[in-house]
Amino acid sequence: MTYTHCEFAQGLINNQIRELKDLEGFKLTKEETKLLTRLKAIFQNSDSIEKLFDLVLKNKRVQQIFEKFDFDKNKTNDLILRLKKYLSFLLTDPFSENFQKHAQLVGSLHSQNRVDFNLFLEATAILYRQMSYHINKQEIDKDKKLSLQSILANLLIYNASLIVRAYINSCYLKLERLLKESQGLNRIYNLLREINLLIFEERYSTQKLFQESTRILHREGGFSLVWIGLEEDIEKPLKIVAATGNTKYLKEFIPISRKKIEEEGFSNELKQLSQGYPIIINDIASDKRFSLRKERALKFGFRALIILPLFLDQEVRGFLFLYHKEPQSFTPKEVKLLQEIARDLSLGWMHIEKTKKLEMILFFDELTGLGNERYFMEALERDIITADRRKNILALIRLDLDNFSLVNHSFGYSAGDKVLKELATRFKKLDQDITTLAHTGPDDFAFSFHLKKEKEVQDIILKIKNILDQPITYKEKTIKVSACMGIAFYPRDAQTSTSLFEAATVALKNAQKSGPKGLSFYTEKDTINILKRFRHIEELEKALTNEEFVLYYQPRINLFNRTISGFEALIRWKHPKRGIVSPAEFIPILEESNLIIPVGNWVIFESANFLKKLQGLQKKLTLSFNVSVKQFKAPEFLNALKDATKEEKFPSDRFQIEITEGVFLETGTKSADIFKLIKDLGIKIAIDDFGTGFSSMLYLKRIPAGTLKIDQFFVKEIPDDRENVEIVKAISELAKNLGKKTVAEGVETREQLAFLTGLGVDEVQGFYFARPMPEKETIRFLNAYNPKEFFWHQKTKEPHPLYYSKVFI
Repeated sequence: MTYTHCEFAQGLINNQIRELKDLEGFKLTKEETKLLTRLKAIFQNSDSIEKLFDLVLKNKRVQQIFEKFDFDKNKTNDLILRLKKYLSFLLTDPFSENFQKHAQLVGSLHSQNRVDFNLFLEATAILYRQMSYHINKQEIDKDKKLSLQSILANLLIYNASLIVRAYINSCYLKLERLLKESQGLNRIYNLLREINLLIFEERYSTQKLFQESTRILHREGGFSLVWIGLEEDIEKPLKIVAATGNTKYLKEFIPISRKKIEEEGFSNELKQLSQGYPIIINDIASDKRFSLRKERALKFGFRALIILPLFLDQEVRGFLFLYHKEPQSFTPKEVKLLQEIARDLSLGWMHIEKTKKLEMILFFDELTGLGNERYFMEALERDIITADRRKNILALIRLDLDNFSLVNHSFGYSAGDKVLKELATRFKKLDQDITTLAHTGPDDFAFSFHLKKEKEVQDIILKIKNILDQPITYKEKTIKVSACMGIAFYPRDAQTSTSLFEAATVALKNAQKSGPKGLSFYTEKDTINILKRFRHIEELEKALTNEEFVLYYQPRINLFNRTISGFEALIRWKHPKRGIVSPAEFIPILEESNLIIPVGNWVIFESANFLKKLQGLQKKLTLSFNVSVKQFKAPEFLNALKDATKEEKFPSDRFQIEITEGVFLETGTKSADIFKLIKDLGIKIAIDDFGTGFSSMLYLKRIPAGTLKIDQFFVKEIPDDRENVEIVKAISELAKNLGKKTVAEGVETREQLAFLTGLGVDEVQGFYFARPMPEKETIRFLNAYNPKEFFWHQKTKEPHPLYYSKVFI
C-alpha cells in the first residue's frame, strides 16, 4: 500500500467520525450537572452492568472473543468491576483530561486486540436501555426522567465518540507502521533479487562480486556506507576488499583483528558472529558495543549498523557492514532478509573459490604438475598473439612416447608414473627455449617455441632428443624411452591455435608411420581436406551454440478441397557473413560429425513450438519435419520427441516425422520398437523420397507410415515423361489400396498440378505455391492464401489431365 492509499483511508475514517466529533462539544448546564449526581446514584444502585453482560454474552462474536482471551468467571467479574468504575468516572467528571485518556486507552485496546467497535456500540445501546429502565422505575416526575435519559444518551454517545476515534486512530497508526515496514521489506526484497542476479552473472572474480554487491546495497538499499572485510587469520586485522558510499569514514579507519576485539571484552559478540548470527546496533549513540568508534561514526552521520558474517567452507571468513543514517532502522523482518543476502553472497563466494579449484583440476595434470591439453590450447592462442606482435614464427611440437604401454606392463604403472614425472622435470629445464609446455595425453607432451627462423627448431629438437636418450632409473632398474615428434609452424602451416595443433597432430601421425623415433614436419598438401572438414565442423558447432540455425516452412496443399493441409519444416543455416547457406552444403557434414543429433533435436522442439502457433490459427494443420537415419538411431531421439510433445493438449496427431526407407535398412528389426513408441506418442509417420530407394512391399508393411511422399524426380518431367506418369500413377493407386495418403513434391507448374490431380495424388508441395519461407512469411501466406490464384475455377470443366499429352491416350 502506498502513502497515497493511507491518506485515502484516513479520509474515509474522518468522514465516518465527523458527527461523533461534533458531539464532543456539548456541555452540561448547572441544572444538568445536579441531575448527573442523581444519575450516578441510580447507576450504582442498579444491576445494569450485570444484565448488560448477560445480554452481551449471548452474542456469538462476543463469545468468540471471550474464548480467545480465555475469560473465566473470575475474569468476567473483574471486568464488570472495572467497567462499573469506568462508567462511574464518566458520570462524575466526563470532561476531564484524565477521563479522556481512559477512553482513548479503551479504544486503543479494542483496536490492538481486533475487537470490532460495532460490538461496543451495540453494548452501549443495550446499556442505555438497561439504565433507562431503572430511570423509569424512579419515583420522580416525567420531565425529570426525560432529562436524565437525555443526559445519559448524550454522555454515552460522547463516550462512544472518544473510544471510536481512539480505535480508528490506533488503526491508522498501525496502518502507517505496517506501510513503513512494507516499504522497507520491498527495498530489501529488491536488494535480494539484484544480489542474486549478480551472483548468477559473476562466477569468476571474488573482488568483482563483493565490489558490485556493495554498490547494489548502497544504491538500492539506501545504506549510507557498505563495506566488506575478509579475514586471513584471527590474529590479523580485517582486509577491506570492497566499499561503497561514504567511504571517507574508512580512510582513517583501522580494522582490528578478531583476537584484539576479544581482548577488549567483546567475546560474546564474536561468538554470536561465528555461529552465523548478526550484530545489530540500532542506536550507535547509546549502544555500548560501539563505544570505541561512536564519536567518529556520529560525525559521519551514521546512527545504526548491522554486521553480518560471511562464510567460506562453513567457517566465518568475512563480514558485511551496513550503516544507516536513521536509528532503529533494522526491524526483525529486515534483518532476516539481510541475513539471506549475506548467505547468498557466501554461496557466491564459495562457488567462485570452488570454480578456481575446479580450474586447477580441469587445466592441470596432477601427476606431472604440467598444464593439460585445455591449458595448452588457451596458452597457444596467447602465443600466437605474441608471435604476431613480435613478428616471430611459432613452432609447435607434439611428442608421443614410443610403446609406452610396454613400460607399464614390464615395470609396473608406478614405474610409468615415475618416467612421466621425470620427463616433465627434464622438459622444464628447457624453459629458456620453451614458450609453453603441457602434458596433453597419457604419454603425450606438447611444446611451443618462438623462433626467428624455422631452422632454429633443429637445435630444440636435438635438445629434446638428448633428454629422451638419458636413461631413467627406477628401483635400481634402468628404463630407456624414445618418442615420435610432429612439427608445425605458425603462420606457414596454420593461422589459428586449433588448426596449428591439428597440423602438428597430422605431422605426428606421419612420423609414427615410419616407426619409433620418427620425425615429421607438416605439409598442407597432405591434410588440407581434413583440416577443411575440421573447420566446417567447428563452424557448425558454433552455429548451434549461437542459434544460427532457423526453420523455413513450405506449404502442403490438399488437392480435393484446395486448402492448406499443413507445412514441412526445412532447416536453414543463417551464416553471420555468408547469409542463408543451402542444406546441401552443411547437412552432409552434420551427418558425418554426429552433429545431426543435437541439431535434429533442435528441429523437433522448434517444429513443435511452431505447430502450437499454427493450431492457434487453424486447428487441422499438420507440421512435418525430416529425421535422418543417425538421428533416428540415437537414444536422444525418442527423448526429444517425448519432451517436445509432453504438454497435455499438444496436438500429436498433427505432428509428423518424415523418414526415408534407409531407416529400415540400417536399423532392421530394432526399428519396430522405435516405431511403436512413436505411434504411442500419437505422432504420424511419412516415408520421404518414396520411389527412389528400394520401395519394397516389406518396408511398407513394417513401417507404420500413413503418408508416402513422391520424390520430385518423378514430378519434374510430368506431363511429358510417360514413365514418370505411370510411376506416380502406380504409387498413388498403391497408396490408396493400402489406405495411405500421397504427397507429390516439387510441383512448379500449373500443368503439373492439373496432371497430378488427375492421377489421384492427395496433396502437393512445391515452388508453384511457395518456396520455403521464414516463420512470419509463413503465417502471412497462411492468412492470405486464396486457391483461386493457383487453381482453375471449380464450376468450369477442366479437360481430362491426360489431354495435355496425346501420347498417353
